Amino acid sequence: MIMKIRVMVCEDIKGIRNYVVTSLRKDNDIEVVAEAGSGEEAIELAGKIKPDIILMDIQMEYETAGLDAIRTIYETYPDIKIIVLTVHDKSEFIIEAYYTGAVDYLLKTADSEEICKSIKKVYETENFVGPLIAKNLRAEFTRMKKSEETLMFFIHKFTTLTQSEKEILKLLYGGYNKKQISEMRCIEYSTVKVHVKHILKKLGYTTTSNLVSFLRKIKIYEEFKL
Repeated sequence: MIMKIRVMVCEDIKGIRNYVVTSLRKDNDIEVVAEAGSGEEAIELAGKIKPDIILMDIQMEYETAGLDAIRTIYETYPDIKIIVLTVHDKSEFIIEAYYTGAVDYLLKTADSEEICKSIKKVYETENFVGPLIAKNLRAEFTRMKKSEETLMFFIHKFTTLTQSEKEILKLLYGGYNKKQISEMRCIEYSTVKVHVKHILKKLGYTTTSNLVSFLRKIKIYEEFKL
């Protein structure tokens, strides 16, 4: 007897769940062994039935119920492979689904053939990562790389500041204005203005407020030893 792929379908809208279940049952290689209408029920049934594959909706009893269920099931039963089947196509949901344990991500607009194909591919491949997840991971890594390179370039420019410029910039970061800085450092106000002008030019900013806002955003003194 040929072993079928044991699948659980998790979807809170009964009509959609029935459609998916009916579609899967037409495939001779797939057996629907359980249905769940909530993330909580999905977790409970996953422990009792131990399906090979779970089709999981994201938004059920609350917006991220599916993601929370994926996380719990993956941590408790790592051998169960989870495919997200949802209407959400935003990259943050796709990346989050992968980080919580999903291996493939399908939109509900996918036809039954595509869903069955994904189930079989996931079942047969040890470390499968679905194309939609892979695409968004590549985009995320590229974004992070560009961000990192931009930040490192800025840090490099920061190191070109003189010691006096660094000290004045740190005071600006602390909320002091140019007049207060001139009094604190016992230097002429005009000298502080010249220093600030040089700081802005070196770091590529036109206003002090924008520069300080950026420095606070990246927490330059808290996160970097400068």
